[in-house]
Amino acid sequence: MKLLLIVDAFRGGAGNVIQILAGQLRRRGHRVTILLLNGAIDLPKHDLTGVQVIEYPLVENEPAKTPIGRLLRYKRAVKRLIRQTAPDAVLSFLTEYNCLTAWNIGGKLPLVISERNNPFQEKAKPQWEFLRKRYYKKADKLVVQCKEFADFYPPRVREKICVIPNPILTPKVTAGEQHEYEVRLVSMGRLHPQKNYPWMIEALCRIHEQNPTCRLSIYGSGEEEARLSTLIEARGAGEFITLAGKTDTPHAVLSESDIYLMTSDYEGFPNALSEAMAVGLPSVSRICHEGLRDLVEDGVNGYLVAPDDMDGFVQRVLTLAADPELAKDVGDRAKSVTVRYGVSGITDRFEAVLRDAVEMHAKGRRRKERT
Repeated sequence: MKLLLIVDAFRGGAGNVIQILAGQLRRRGHRVTILLLNGAIDLPKHDLTGVQVIEYPLVENEPAKTPIGRLLRYKRAVKRLIRQTAPDAVLSFLTEYNCLTAWNIGGKLPLVISERNNPFQEKAKPQWEFLRKRYYKKADKLVVQCKEFADFYPPRVREKICVIPNPILTPKVTAGEQHEYEVRLVSMGRLHPQKNYPWMIEALCRIHEQNPTCRLSIYGSGEEEARLSTLIEARGAGEFITLAGKTDTPHAVLSESDIYLMTSDYEGFPNALSEAMAVGLPSVSRICHEGLRDLVEDGVNGYLVAPDDMDGFVQRVLTLAADPELAKDVGDRAKSVTVRYGVSGITDRFEAVLRDAVEMHAKGRRRKERT
């Protein structure tokens, strides 16, 4: 098949998954093009040999004086780009690009759209919410990451939904023994309100009071950096909490850490947490949605606490920090995520959904021809 994959950029979880799928699908014999509607922004992290990459940043290339005018220019640009690539099927990631793609080609080409976050929590702007309600039903398939997310959509869309989690790469490095003189806590993600790092900082202050060997490094960049830096300074936590900036070697960083922390208010399929588990880190996470239990079995391969249970969060971190043998056992069990969510198996599922979309589209076309 000649496939067009649409996403914002190479950065972030969606861009990472698109790269993995594109490389895998190309190696399976498909002709694959990636369309980046924010431009590349970052260099690709994965092997894209044989994959065509088109950068077309809509904001830069399609200026307009009004929001409606901008939206119409975006629509025309996406339509033109899809026509130029002439795909057999299209796979789009992220709400805005799903809307633009379904608006343009829904019913005209085989189309699979994929939400990459929790739709109950990630609120779309009014124009995108309007388009989502109007045009998602025109897609052949909608992919969500957890079965709970399907309930967000009306019945006509829900019947098209398939649940496919993110692929988890098998890392080349794994976590070693817990460090002797300090306990290295780590978290990764955009410095964005969604991640609720202020909650994590408060928890760390309480943890450090009881175990001064605990140190936290937060890797990532984003709009909250100045606010978080100010908060860390105000809490007198600069000696044990570090904003470490962006890293291009997450597995290496994780392998040198002891415990992974996640305090997000909402997530789709949490990529950084899954990477930490693949490396073999025990983790403590706020349970931002019930689908997280598909990844983390509480008390077995990690720990989950209620969103408002800071005392429970603190105690689980302290327990792991004080018991290296327990931490190693939990981390070793966490590695099994690379079997359940391996790249080959997840690619199989996306490939099958794309083939189903092509078949459904062909059947629909034949019905129209007969009538």
